[in-house]
Amino acid sequence: MDEIYPHLTRASLDQNYLHANSTTHEFLFGALAELVDNARDAGATKINVFTNENNDVRGGFTLNFLDDGEGMDPQEVANIVQFGRSSKRLSSENMIGQYGNGLKSGSMRIGNDFMLFSKRGRTCTCMMLSRTFLDRERISNIIVPMPVWDADSRKPILDGSGRTKYETEMALILKYSPFKSEREVIRQFDNIKDRTGTLIVLYNVKLLDSGNPELDVISDPADIRMAEVDEEDKSNWPERVSFKSYVAILYLDPRMKVYIQGKKVRTKRLANSLYKPKMYKYSSTRFKKRSEEEVRKAEHEYKLAEERWRDAESDSKDLEMKLTNKANPKKAELAELRKRQEKSRLLKNEASQTRENWTKKKSSLKEPKTLDFIFGFNITNRQYYGMFIYNCNRLIRMYERVGPQIDGGVNCSGVIGVVNVPYLVLEPTHNKQNFADNKEYMHMMKAMGDHLQCYWRESKITEGKGVHSFWESFGYLSQSWSDEPSNESRYLRSRAMHIPKVIQCDGCRKWRVLPFQSSTIGREPPDNWICSMNPDHKHNKCQCAEEKPSVPLGEFKKETKSVEQKRAEKAEKLQKMQRDLDKLSNIQTVSSSRDAQKKLSNVSFSPPRRVSGRSGRKSTYSSDSDSEEEEQRPARRSSSQRRQPSDDEDEEMEETQLSDHSTRRDSTSLKRKASNAKPPTPRKLAAVLASSNHVSSSRQVRDHSPKRKKKHLEEDSDAEEDESIKTDIGQIVEVELNGKWRRGSIVSTKVVKNQPARWRVKFEAHPQDRFDKWLDEGSPGLRFVKDDGLSNGNVKAKITAKPNPAKTVTKNTVEESETNLEKEQHENALGKLRTCLRYFLPPQWKMPKEEINNLTLQELVDFPMDDFFDHYEKGLRKLVSNFRTQADQQRTIASNCKKELEATRQLLLSTLRKVEPDTPDLEGEALMEHARNFVEEDT
Repeated sequence: MDEIYPHLTRASLDQNYLHANSTTHEFLFGALAELVDNARDAGATKINVFTNENNDVRGGFTLNFLDDGEGMDPQEVANIVQFGRSSKRLSSENMIGQYGNGLKSGSMRIGNDFMLFSKRGRTCTCMMLSRTFLDRERISNIIVPMPVWDADSRKPILDGSGRTKYETEMALILKYSPFKSEREVIRQFDNIKDRTGTLIVLYNVKLLDSGNPELDVISDPADIRMAEVDEEDKSNWPERVSFKSYVAILYLDPRMKVYIQGKKVRTKRLANSLYKPKMYKYSSTRFKKRSEEEVRKAEHEYKLAEERWRDAESDSKDLEMKLTNKANPKKAELAELRKRQEKSRLLKNEASQTRENWTKKKSSLKEPKTLDFIFGFNITNRQYYGMFIYNCNRLIRMYERVGPQIDGGVNCSGVIGVVNVPYLVLEPTHNKQNFADNKEYMHMMKAMGDHLQCYWRESKITEGKGVHSFWESFGYLSQSWSDEPSNESRYLRSRAMHIPKVIQCDGCRKWRVLPFQSSTIGREPPDNWICSMNPDHKHNKCQCAEEKPSVPLGEFKKETKSVEQKRAEKAEKLQKMQRDLDKLSNIQTVSSSRDAQKKLSNVSFSPPRRVSGRSGRKSTYSSDSDSEEEEQRPARRSSSQRRQPSDDEDEEMEETQLSDHSTRRDSTSLKRKASNAKPPTPRKLAAVLASSNHVSSSRQVRDHSPKRKKKHLEEDSDAEEDESIKTDIGQIVEVELNGKWRRGSIVSTKVVKNQPARWRVKFEAHPQDRFDKWLDEGSPGLRFVKDDGLSNGNVKAKITAKPNPAKTVTKNTVEESETNLEKEQHENALGKLRTCLRYFLPPQWKMPKEEINNLTLQELVDFPMDDFFDHYEKGLRKLVSNFRTQADQQRTIASNCKKELEATRQLLLSTLRKVEPDTPDLEGEALMEHARNFVEEDT
């Protein structure tokens, strides 16, 4: 194949890709596990991970992986360098490796170089993949020396290049490897005791910033640990610190024996190490991505197989027609015809099988995928809990918190969940530390959270003495959740009694359940434990069937809430909404530093107490300086010599004069603060507060305007009346319009001497100015509404939170407009919600569309959204199912018509051959064209 298109450019792989490819492993033990996975996929019964001290390499040691698997021949070793090539995809679905990338990415993450020694059959193959060699020689492409020896004589097996190639390869290996002689290299095959096996030697390991290796192989002689990790930090799980702890749970059903530094690792079945385990069956049709990819792949394979068969069939028929026309065909030609016919038959069978496989996978798309969720309490160490996600029995994610575990607290804490996800449901990423489809993964985690809550309710540990008492019975006496359990004999016994002792035989590698014995509490069985040591006489021989602890099956039930609980939740939601609204109403907008100074000046003084009463039409201030102000008032008013404006001009002057006065008051206030003057007198402070509240009254404007000519006594009486009018601003009223009472508030007044006062009312439902209405005092279509929350004293407190007192409109008007704007936006949002509900209304819903338009706020809060969307989803699925059924029916009809057409054509061909024996073997449109020509010629 390499000789095809020899002159065209071929893609090459730069050696820098080795480093880039290794960075996918953020978790260092995940990189080590890649090499353990390869041994498991090779059928190894045991693997030993050990180190050898070597001061000539970086880090001071080499890391070795020795297994007794099936090994590799020279061709398979050469395929290792081809990234992405893997024979495991087609061999078995139980294989962990699928991408042909684990050995390169894992080994290059641990160190810069590795050597591989593999025995299989009569060959011993060695390969060196060294970034150090490529960097120092400044080679951009990836070059790997790969000498081969005879397994018995240990002599080199030379290919067409002769001994020169072998000597060059050995020279590079001796220069850039830990081995300094050819004999030492060949001696590495002696470590592989069986006829087959593989040894991988990693060297020049990666270092930390401190200069120490990332892996600590010194502190624990029977383990490989992460270096420079704070072991006192409880957030570091044991599996993230100790490779021995990680390997112990790496596989859901471990069979291969694992040794670290020559010491056997006590692997365990995680699901059998829990207290009160329970299994739940979960089925879902949401896991479709992997199935759809498999269907597309099967369809592509079928089309290729069908194309190969049709080509072979055409070649066979073409040769058959040629030989039919010959009088005496040769034997070689007849043999070639039989060969082509046999090839066509085999390809036809292959196409038929691929079609059946495609049809089977396509039909399985509609079938739900079932997963087994297993939950149980980790009474050995309760601080470590969460979900363990396996893929094809290989650990992908660990300690994933779901449901109530995310929020903390004791609810569902201490519970471990286990699930094994097949490739057909979820596909792992290349580094085997996550899943490719995050959306479907999160859907599964949500389902595990729901089942976890069901398991927690069924465990009933919250009943009786409670959760704390439950954990105390197993030795957790401290209030701190992260503290270790007590090692008193009674607590050790309690924990040992409730967790079965499951151990693997060192000979047959079957799992056995040991009966409880008091003498074995706190003691570990020997590493070479075999079935004959089992006290259980029914299972003390390797010939006995394997025994697995049974896990009871639970039934998932959704939590049902009582009416009181639902009401309490709704009340809590309403209270939360009200608190949010209160926070929004208290927000003050600051547009500038001057605005901030005015707000601070407004709250720096305590306003004088005012007693207002609607019946007496009076407003008095509790101040001692009222007489002083009454003496100063005539002098101020007598300075005004202008005419009194008419009633029509009053309304125009109100807002302008009030704006001018507010501006003067603002500048005066700033000057007073700058000069550290004394606070204003209560009378002046009342005027400031009145203007800051934007209370627009024509009599109030006349009091501050120099255009009025009034006598002293008239001014005093007008002032008292003016104060009584002020109390009406902001009052809530109802106005009768077209037989209905409309709610609103008084925003301004107009007073003409010897005539009733006039009030301007702004309506809540229509806050626009064009809908405002002027009404006379005492009008029969006007009535006051008692609302203590909006009394004049409270209005003042609300208005203080509003900015910009210099606007030309009254401050009460601004506040009412903003409030009404919020209400309008609120109503607009509710209207959109009603529109959405009407648009998505499921068929046969218990409420018609017309009633949805009239739903109130409380009815919308109580609306059963979950039930609503369940009905909508069921209706949508039913509709899609109907469409699919119709499409399937149409496809069936089309297929039957196609078969009938083909049968008709065959019948036509037979008829033509009876009339005209020399009719050629035609198909499809060629046959129809021939029939038409025959009919035309005959007629």
